Amino acid sequence: MRTLFYANISLIMNNIFKKVSEFIFSIDEGYAIFFLALIFRLVFLWQWSGTPYFSSFNADAWVHDRWAMDIAGGAIIRHTAFYQSPLYPYVLALFYKIFGHHYWPVYIAQAIADSFSCLFILKAARLMFNRRVSLISGLIAVFYAPFILNSGLLLKETLVVFCVSSFLFLFLKSIRSGSWLLSFGWGAALGAASLSRPNITVLFAFAALWLIMRKCPSAFSAGFKGIKEHALIIKDFLKKKILPALLGLALFLLPSVLHNYMASYDFILFNYAGGFVFYLGSNPYADGTTTYPPWINSDPEKEQQQIYDIAEAETGRKLKPSEVSAFWLKEGLKHVRENPRRFFWLTLGKLYLFWNKYEIPDNYDISFIRRHFPTVASLPLFGYGFTASLGVFGLFLTGLKRRGGILPALFWPYMLSLLPFLITDRYRMPALVFLIPAAAYAINRLYVKFLADAGKILPALMFSLPFFAMIFLPSPSNMRFAEAAGYANLSCKYAKTGEYMKAVKCFEQSEALDPDAIGESEAVCAAYSYNKLGNSAGFMKIMEKYKELVMPEE
Repeated sequence: MRTLFYANISLIMNNIFKKVSEFIFSIDEGYAIFFLALIFRLVFLWQWSGTPYFSSFNADAWVHDRWAMDIAGGAIIRHTAFYQSPLYPYVLALFYKIFGHHYWPVYIAQAIADSFSCLFILKAARLMFNRRVSLISGLIAVFYAPFILNSGLLLKETLVVFCVSSFLFLFLKSIRSGSWLLSFGWGAALGAASLSRPNITVLFAFAALWLIMRKCPSAFSAGFKGIKEHALIIKDFLKKKILPALLGLALFLLPSVLHNYMASYDFILFNYAGGFVFYLGSNPYADGTTTYPPWINSDPEKEQQQIYDIAEAETGRKLKPSEVSAFWLKEGLKHVRENPRRFFWLTLGKLYLFWNKYEIPDNYDISFIRRHFPTVASLPLFGYGFTASLGVFGLFLTGLKRRGGILPALFWPYMLSLLPFLITDRYRMPALVFLIPAAAYAINRLYVKFLADAGKILPALMFSLPFFAMIFLPSPSNMRFAEAAGYANLSCKYAKTGEYMKAVKCFEQSEALDPDAIGESEAVCAAYSYNKLGNSAGFMKIMEKYKELVMPEE
């Protein structure tokens, strides 16, 4: 009797599970993913608004805020060509113009944009694979911790991910459609992304090449002769598919070129920071991250002026912005020529940093923030280690000839485009648009076809092993220094929000961990906090111990 009872209960539960599953899959998962992402990000913003990071900014975020205020005030054309990427500050200025100098509208817009990114990643995965893979992709994107955290920062990463994910979706959509508008759309999305991350432009050539290879595979397999025989087909394809995309790309690049010419009478496609960023990645002090030589200040405004002054002093003449960039590029190349062995190992180190699970801090230390400020982003969500390990496996599983082959066709060029420069958490974030669907595809293949398809899965697994090692081996970064730098930065945040006791405690914690993490702004903020608390002994200690930082010689 008891056995029959349990059998009936089991049957009822199975029927309920079946009905619930049918109901869930009858809903358009895109809507569910979008609103799930939006709710999660809005909850994060509500929690984030109680932290000192909400309205006190670091480095680039501070520059974006000031630049956007200038634009909103009427300074649409700057006094010189763009040094930093321009798209985000102009978008930010539009919000300031409409809503005033308030941050909530910006952060809410970023939460919406990031939710659309999750939707675009899901839709792109559906076009490449199947519904299960698309749903897994959407869920990874929704619960990917760095995406959530960046939606509450005054940085361009959320905008970049939105542009790259919309590019991937429109690109795949255009394959099935003869609409020139879709081709124009993916070119425009890529152009917008390039105005935030110039190296993303390289993806246009690889996307176009992959499209042509899919259209005329026999032409490329037969070499030059095959291309010649298919010249008319390729020419027609270029006219219908690639030309509209090129026009979309130009739509965003042309205003930047015109601005730079009007401001400096100089031809610069994006900005003139590229040469110096290359030098940061190839100089005697370079370690693959944003480590600056001691004679260059990492403060964005001081950096811009210093690299100009040094270049003009070395050349003995006035330079245009493009010539300043060329000067630093030559300096970097000179170091490469004189130290080829170091350059080789440094490049391998950057490859390791790109794949390692540790989120290398740039403007903000994501790992530090997640540890010390409990929000939904602090939950055990998806991180880079999980996504990259499954993602690289998925990249090797997909063949270039299949529709999913666009993922390796775009991911590897993007990764390689970073190696001459720097590796940070922000720089590798656009790659997640390609890694997330690849990771979802790998999960699906392992779940559905592991034993039946072992002949294809095992070789991909073997190719992935070196990447697994790079992902899960300890980071070469100095973790103690990173923690100290996190506390030092936080001490400034508290000083700026008037929480002087917390500022002093964070500063002392940073000193105890690693005094080398203390910089000019941190020492000044600590001295100010001690002074506001009436602690003259603490104030004098800072003034004596960090005299060179607090009162640097001109």
